[in-house]
Amino acid sequence: MRVVPLSVAYGLWTGSGTFLTAILGVVVFHETLTIGQIFGLVLLVIGVVALNWSGEAEEELDYEQLQIDEKFDIR
Repeated sequence: MRVVPLSVAYGLWTGSGTFLTAILGVVVFHETLTIGQIFGLVLLVIGVVALNWSGEAEEELDYEQLQIDEKFDIR
């Protein structure tokens, strides 16, 4: 992956999808959320934000240069 590592991208998509599905259930189908479910969704949002921040830190690395260095064993 050129911009975001696969593990971060997968976590962002699954976490966001789960959160949006829960909100959609509340808005469209008038489902109720328990305190435990709300707490879990809050933890999920915190996890997605943490993954996003770690992904931004990863973006600062120049992966193409690292691959060139590895290929030619330049250090």
